[in-house]
Formats: sequence, C-alpha cells, structure tokens
Amino acid sequence: MRSLFLDLDLAILASEKYSEYAANIRKEYEHVPKAEYRDARVKILESFLQKAENNELFKVLTNKNKPAVANLTWELIKLSLTI
Repeated sequence: MRSLFLDLDLAILASEKYSEYAANIRKEYEHVPKAEYRDARVKILESFLQKAENNELFKVLTNKNKPAVANLTWELIKLSLTI
C-alpha cells in the first residue's frame, strides 16, 4: 500500500505544472546553497528516471512515462546550466 501512495505522489512528475512544482521545491530549500542543492537534486531526479524505467504502475500513471521523463530531463538540463 505504501508503494501505491508513493507511485501516486510521483504522478506530479508527468504534470503540466511540473515546472511550478520544481520551482516550489527550490523555494522550500532556498536556505541550501545553489551548488549543494543542484548536486542533491540531480541525484534525486536521476533516481526518479531510473524508477520510471523500472516501475510498471508509474509507467501507466504517466502514460508510459513520456511526460515524466521529459519533465525530469528538462529540470536536469536547467540544473546543469546553473552555477
């Protein structure tokens, strides 16, 4: 059951409002230095991409995960451009 709630929570990754969600996460952690935040966030996003590849329910919830992968990739690129 816990896994189901986690999977449902991760559905935001495929949302059209993902950029707003990502910006709100950064605001929540604005006390963390940029480089530290970026490094930690990249690790988290990469783990989500791995989860997207390996989790069948996640694939279904995100329409075969294409929107989620696009959103995660967008944020990884954005983070790579920040100092």
